[in-house]
Formats: sequence, C-alpha cells, structure tokens
Amino acid sequence: MLKNELIGLLHDELIYQNYLDELGAIQTLKDIGFDVPWFHNRLFNIKKTQLEMHKQEEIEEKLESIEEKLYSVKQKNLLDEKYVHLKKIMQLRKNLCVNKNLAFLHEENKLVETYDNFISSVRKELSCLEILEPKQKWIAECEVVFRHGDRANDILNNLINTRNKICINTPYHNYHDYCSALYQKELKSEEEYSNLKKGVLNYFTPLINQHRKQTKENKIYPWNFNLSSNLSPNGKYIPLKYFMNDVLSKLYELDIDFYHYIKDSYLRGYINLDEQNTRHDNGFCMELPFTKKSFISIRPENTYNDYFYLIHELGHCYHNFLKRDVQIYSYRETSTEINEFAAHFFESILVPLLFKDSSEILKKFLSETISSIPWNIVIHEFQIKLYTKSDSYFTFSEKSALFLKLIKKYTHTNVELDGYEKLISSLWILEEEVFTTPFYYIEYAYAKLSALKLLMDKSPSEEKIARYRQCFSLGQSNTLTMLLQVYSLPYVMTEEDIRDIGEKLKDFL
Repeated sequence: MLKNELIGLLHDELIYQNYLDELGAIQTLKDIGFDVPWFHNRLFNIKKTQLEMHKQEEIEEKLESIEEKLYSVKQKNLLDEKYVHLKKIMQLRKNLCVNKNLAFLHEENKLVETYDNFISSVRKELSCLEILEPKQKWIAECEVVFRHGDRANDILNNLINTRNKICINTPYHNYHDYCSALYQKELKSEEEYSNLKKGVLNYFTPLINQHRKQTKENKIYPWNFNLSSNLSPNGKYIPLKYFMNDVLSKLYELDIDFYHYIKDSYLRGYINLDEQNTRHDNGFCMELPFTKKSFISIRPENTYNDYFYLIHELGHCYHNFLKRDVQIYSYRETSTEINEFAAHFFESILVPLLFKDSSEILKKFLSETISSIPWNIVIHEFQIKLYTKSDSYFTFSEKSALFLKLIKKYTHTNVELDGYEKLISSLWILEEEVFTTPFYYIEYAYAKLSALKLLMDKSPSEEKIARYRQCFSLGQSNTLTMLLQVYSLPYVMTEEDIRDIGEKLKDFL
C-alpha cells in the first residue's frame, strides 16, 4: 500500500516538475533571443489541460512522510534497489535546499546576469573590429578584453564570495564539493584527479606540440592556432543546412525512431542553424521535458567547427530522447557528467561515420578534441585556486598571473609568448563557464578521454549504438560508474590509459 502511494506521488512530482522545467526553459530561450516554434505553445497548452495541478509543497511533504515510513527498518522489504538509490538523491536535494541560502542564491543569479550583460557588450565590441591580418587582429582583440579586466574581476570576486557563503550552510566544506553534489556528480579522489593531470601533461601536451610543429614551419605564436584559423575549411565545407542531410542519412542507419524525431524537429523549427543576433555563442541543446521536445541552436562560423558543434548537441538531444519516458523525476534529471558523457559518446559514433572518406576533417576533429582536454584542466585548476585561496588571487593581475602560469604548463608550452604575456593572460575573462557554471569544464575532459577510447574501438556502429541506448536510456537510476560498465570503461582514466590513447592517436595525426 505504501509503495503504491509512493509511486503515485512520484508520478505527480514528475509531471509537475517537467511542467516547471519547461516553463523555465522557454523563458531562458526568450532571454537569450530565441522563441520556440509557433505551434509549440498550442502543444504545451494541450498537455497542460491534462495536468492536475498540485502544489509542489504538498507533494514534497507527502513524499517526506512516506519516505520516513518506507525507509524505517520494518518497511525495508517493500523497497527494491532503485528506491534505495532514489532516497540518496532525495536526501541530497534536501541537503542543498537550505532556506538560509535563498538570499545568496538570488544574489548569485543577479551577478550571473550582470556578467551575461557585461560579456555581451565585450563580444559586441570585438565583433566591430575590422582587422583581417591575424596577428594584428589577435592583439586588438586581447587589448579590448584587457581593458575590461577590472570590471570582470569585480564580478568574479563577488560571485566567489557569494558562492562560498552558500556552501557554509550545507554539509559541504567547499564550493567544488557543493557543485559536485548539486549536479549529482561522483566525487573523484585527489589521486584520481592527479593521475588525470599527469597523464594529460605527459602524453597529450607533447602530442599537441608535435602536431603543431607539423602544421607550422617556423615559430608558433598565439594567433597561429586560433580556433577560426585551425578549423578553416579547405574546399570541402558545405553550409550546415546541407550538411544536415548527411546527418539525417546516417541517423536513419543508426536509429530510425530518432531519425524521424530529428527530421520532424528540424522541419518544425526546433533546430536552428541560421546566423542570429542572440546572446548565445556557438551551440546549445535545451530540453523541453513536459512536451518531450528539445530545442537546438548552432551559430555558424562557416568552419568545420559548425559540424562538430551540431553533432555534439545532437548527442544531448539523443540522450533526452532516450530518457524521455523515465517515470521518476529524480532519475530523468540526469547529472551534468552523464549528460556530457552521452554527448561525447555520440560524437565517437557519428563522427567516424560521417567523415570516413574525409581524413582531413577527421584529423581536425581529433586534434581539436585532444587540444581541448589540457584546456579543460587549465580552467578547472584556475577555478580551484580562486575558490580555495581567494585572498591570494583577489586582484585582476593576480588572477591573470595564475592563468598565464597554467597555460604555460598545459597548453602553450611551445608557443612564443615573449612580449604577449600581458595580453594573453587576461583571456580568462572570455571563459563564460568560469563565471556561470564553475567546475563544469572538467566534465568535458573525462568524457572526451572515454569517447576517444570508444572512437578507436573497431566494433560495428550497430553494436556501438545498441550499447549507447542501453547505457543512456536509464537516466539517473544508476551511477555513471555503473552505466560505463556497459562499455567496460573505468569512470576515471588512469595515467596508463591516457598514455595508451595518446600512443594510438600519435600515428594517425
């Protein structure tokens, strides 16, 4: 009887929370300059009429009351394993929802909005620069960013101060651990993270340096490997709207249900591939869980990077598609690390299929992926220092000196920086994740390493996609470690694992 009542309450919570999440997603889209397709509001309202509105407080009170009964010693026999995992998630949520933090959370949101407005104005200023010569353009862009350094520093200091106050009222000793709990991430040990850094530093950084030397005749300067110049097409680039046809043909081979879902989404306007004047760069995928839709946008740069962004966001969309019928909200709302593993694993399946006859584009994809992993570590290390030793890195110059030290160690070891250190040291200002989603970047590093290992797996694509569906249709009902057992992959790569990946990639690049 109690178990049936719990299932009923969980169903109510799922519907209500999906409704709230979609309202929030639609508002977020509007805030950054997008609208859902014209008929979506009609679809949303039709589903809304089927919803018996419950007060969230009533649902949570009933859930808490039933939990106490279910998890008592006498009632343990009523639970199966999935509800034991559910209790952990609910307890975690309770630990994070502290009334004392409401004012701090409101202040954090205001500061993030302040940064969004600030960085939008900086990017607008950058877009007005009319310089074509790469060196002069890079210098001019860095000078613009540097001029805004003190303002960016003030915003970040206020964010760090506010966020550190938030975790004081929770069971977590620092903001890094609080974020791990907030986004339901599995904590890595110091040893595991140290091994990651050693592996990347010893095997990926030299690989990147070797690859740069092969593509540049003389000394390497910071403007030589800007994203736009590295990914410029050599006659094989086609606009995204035409490339989408290639994507659809491969999706038809992999998963015909997802093919129809994406084709319908594209025709109905849920996938935007056009240049728009919005407040969001590059690409994103926004889940609309109440109507079981996703909204994707890619801002074209007219480089190969457009392809890679689209494939990545389609990976997020496929993950949303697979878990759309999960019946418990706490399981449907997956952690950031599961989300990123899903998107990067999808890349490892679709990229080789799309570019099997174009080694040039495949090499660009691999070189970009490899180069980005040390960068992910730079940003993570930068944030760790700022949040744990904020007094030591309070000024703009102190933060910039720390950033310079880290890029010299991980990403710019063979780059000529003499005379340009002051300029490049301020570019942390453009890293929006430093301000908006702290400690998120490291998830890319873990996911990319595992995805690279999968990409080199010679298994048929049908087998790969079957394992993908098995793994990522479960939502949060299992931990990431348990999900990765489908692939026989460890949660965290060892230094030896990274060495093996680096050795296999060396010959190809």
